[in-house]
Amino acid sequence: DAEAHAAAIERRRAAAAPSCPCERCAPERAPEAERASDGSGARDEKASVASSTTAPTSRAPHSSLPIWSPAASDVDGKLLSAQQYEEVLEHFQAHWRRGEPVIVTGVRGAGDAFWAPEALAAEMRATRARREERSERAAGSRSVSGGKKEKGRPDAVSRGDPRGSSDVELKPETVTLTDCADGSETKMPVEAFFECLSSAAAFDASVRSGRNAGLLKLRDWPGDDDFKARAPRHAEAFFSSLPFQEYTNAEDGPLNLSVALPKEWVPPDLGPKTYVAMGRLSERGLGDSVTKLHQDASDAVNVLLHVGPATLDADEEEARESEASSVGAVWDVFRREDVPVLTEWLRRAWDKGSLQFQRQRVERDSGKDSGKDGVSDSKDGGKDSSITTIRDRQNHPIHDQSAYLTAADLATLLRETGVAPWSFEQRLGDAVFVPAGCPHQVRNLRACVKVAEDFVSPESAGECLALAKQLRTGGFEDKLQGRAMVMHAARVADAALNGFKQRAF
Repeated sequence: DAEAHAAAIERRRAAAAPSCPCERCAPERAPEAERASDGSGARDEKASVASSTTAPTSRAPHSSLPIWSPAASDVDGKLLSAQQYEEVLEHFQAHWRRGEPVIVTGVRGAGDAFWAPEALAAEMRATRARREERSERAAGSRSVSGGKKEKGRPDAVSRGDPRGSSDVELKPETVTLTDCADGSETKMPVEAFFECLSSAAAFDASVRSGRNAGLLKLRDWPGDDDFKARAPRHAEAFFSSLPFQEYTNAEDGPLNLSVALPKEWVPPDLGPKTYVAMGRLSERGLGDSVTKLHQDASDAVNVLLHVGPATLDADEEEARESEASSVGAVWDVFRREDVPVLTEWLRRAWDKGSLQFQRQRVERDSGKDSGKDGVSDSKDGGKDSSITTIRDRQNHPIHDQSAYLTAADLATLLRETGVAPWSFEQRLGDAVFVPAGCPHQVRNLRACVKVAEDFVSPESAGECLALAKQLRTGGFEDKLQGRAMVMHAARVADAALNGFKQRAF
């Protein structure tokens, strides 16, 4: 009955409670977090000074598990004494060992015009022009050495004259976007996409033209190109602004295992990558601009560097846009310990078709072409291969990245299993650290530019290896090279402990 079920849920929650929560971030300190944000989105400076500051959350796995959320200036080793920074690093590591997310607020440079989409695109366009100019010079040099001049090529370029750069004409760069309305892909010049981000009129015109039906998002930009090569100034600014360089420094961070791989190896793609997407304030379920529930086999840090306007629906008041305009996205991060229960609940919910987006999908398709069970009879079943119907096969409820849990879904999950994520807002300048193996999802409230980097910490090495094995068993590709990282990191550590002397074995 209901009472027995409630009692079972309480027992499960008690058994899953943390055995050694952080003493500095005890629940009695939680009121500091409530004062850390006012209605306008500004943070209380006094609250951010304490190293025990916690982030406001609408949900948490347990009352004794607040999210540690220091200000960037309070964890900056350049501003602290060696002893102070050692204490701060130990505090971070205490949370990190337990697999808990950490939010560092006020990252340097966030909100500057430097990180506006137009500025980022301008630098990528400039590096692209220089790349093509070098290619033309190389082609011109080969033509000269062969005693021939390429037809139609200006002499300045064929001789490799720098003044020939004015003759390089770039075609508009086209990017592949995801249309959140149906999950389909559409191509658009990057300048046109950025105009839709900042202008409601441009977005409405794009919808009327049939180019897209809903909100647009651009993931993993610049695609196969190296972000550091396409936007070197932005990459340098991003890396230098990251907290806890021992972990996040991709060149020589002593606690970043990925740097131990031999330089001659082809390294895994750990970023950084840029995520640019539109957003809307109200949660609608199907059609929202979201990153679906998934697990990463590596640790990650995600920084919100630019916030633009929200895309308002016709029934939303314009006044809402001015409220807390620094809030760009909402996150839900689950504990590793809750993954088995979460996975099983997702399987059952998927089979029953009870997730909100599934019900909305059926309702939408039944209005177009009603077939058996109210599901669309169209050949492709809709454009989105990742938004599937209740009759579709599911490989793994998390690794498939096929679901986003709305507030209603999360309420049902809590009621039926006692499992709840950390739910919090990401504001301009927030760097969100997510440990490997923690399922998480994100919904954009406004147009956002985020830059994310992956890394592998010693604390998460075991989780990385276990998750990589699980991915391989399930038929998913494992690109991390986690075992090689651990092996070479152990070799480097052994050499350091041995005074870098030659081993006799």
